[in-house]
Amino acid sequence: MINCANMTAVAVDPKERWATAEPGVLLGAVDRSTQPYGLATPAGVVSHTGAAGLTLGGGFGMLSRRYGLTCDNVRYFDIVLPSGEFKRVSAESDPDLFWALRGGGGNFGVVTKFSYQLHDVGTDFLSGVAMHPIKNARDVWNFYAEFAASAPNDLQVSCSGISMPGGKGFVNISIFYGGDPTEGEKIIEPLLKFGKPMRTDFGVKKYLKIQSQTDRNVPHGQQYYQKAGFVQEISSGLIDALVDVTKNPKPFTQTMNFTQVGGRINEVATNATAYANRNVEAQIVFGGGWPKPVDANEEWISMIRADWKTVYPHTDGFYTSNEMGDDSDYLKKVRANYGENYDRLVKVKNKVDPMNLFRLNANVKPTA
Repeated sequence: MINCANMTAVAVDPKERWATAEPGVLLGAVDRSTQPYGLATPAGVVSHTGAAGLTLGGGFGMLSRRYGLTCDNVRYFDIVLPSGEFKRVSAESDPDLFWALRGGGGNFGVVTKFSYQLHDVGTDFLSGVAMHPIKNARDVWNFYAEFAASAPNDLQVSCSGISMPGGKGFVNISIFYGGDPTEGEKIIEPLLKFGKPMRTDFGVKKYLKIQSQTDRNVPHGQQYYQKAGFVQEISSGLIDALVDVTKNPKPFTQTMNFTQVGGRINEVATNATAYANRNVEAQIVFGGGWPKPVDANEEWISMIRADWKTVYPHTDGFYTSNEMGDDSDYLKKVRANYGENYDRLVKVKNKVDPMNLFRLNANVKPTA
């Protein structure tokens, strides 16, 4: 491991609308540095996520349906290559490596600085959540599938199912509107009228608060196991599989989270960057968590894997930052996931890392 945790500098040029961040920077620090100017770059939904790993894998957040992936908004990378050479990589200086670093992960070296394009977005956004009882999960997921499918690029809609021990739980539909809040209130009116939620919390909130409001759901020190995949649609078959999971509660808290993508992300050509999943509409992150290590750790993980097998057939590719493989076919899945972009990634890998020094990742294996 190369530890970059002490490299935490962030710099902002509000006039030219760019920011730079070192590899130890967390997303919250980027937001806190750019929001005083009403600026932001699309990145993440948990403030203690590392900016480096998120960016290299692609990166999406609340603003991505409007402005694209995090990697779509990178101006240049400073990198130390496996040879030890330091290089500033941009579309002009090294178009092939610049292309590969935008979605190709940690395959090509240690990035020591990221330069991001910023957008004039303001500081206040319409945001909120409607919480429904888990017994109504099928109706909620059916509504979510239809509502999200018609969402404009300014609207990002997520849906989280939480199944707790004993059978209790809930399903949340969350929204973030990146445009005029008044216009957003009209667009989310069907959501406000849907069902009989246990709780609602809609209103205009500060971006910094929105960006950190889910931190408490993923605290440091918690035990986690998750699988993830993209979906082109939230089909009836997928909803059936998830409802069956809720009917079989586990001795731990189980989560089924949909994050809407699409929008501007899908308007970029598949081969424009290494990130290849430009044809999907949502990501599902499926897993479980418990506060501390337990003797039944492996047994509980096996339960999640078994449930995932019923969900997996409805997925189409995966986000490499959320799905580190633990099966023998993982590298085959990585190759298939990059699709038409994989051969170009191999050419870049052959050039900069022919000995595959950087291999403990969603690995692009060199042929040199």
